[in-house]
Amino acid sequence: MKATTTPTTPRLRSSDWAMSLYGYTSAQRSAFWQFAKLNKLPFIRVGKRKIMFSEAAILRDLERRSVGGRTDS
Repeated sequence: MKATTTPTTPRLRSSDWAMSLYGYTSAQRSAFWQFAKLNKLPFIRVGKRKIMFSEAAILRDLERRSVGGRTDS
């Protein structure tokens, strides 16, 4: 019998969550979006205005940016 794999749905998090991980406050939202665009942070648009971030992708990005972090990905 073959094992079947079920695709996992990525856990999506709010922009406020991502901002806090990168050290931005809600008052710095505009600066965060400039940072996100410049650094090509991966996001998913949900509807016209809502933007969500993949938790796994953001955590990988933060690990890559950390001093001594992994660079293979």
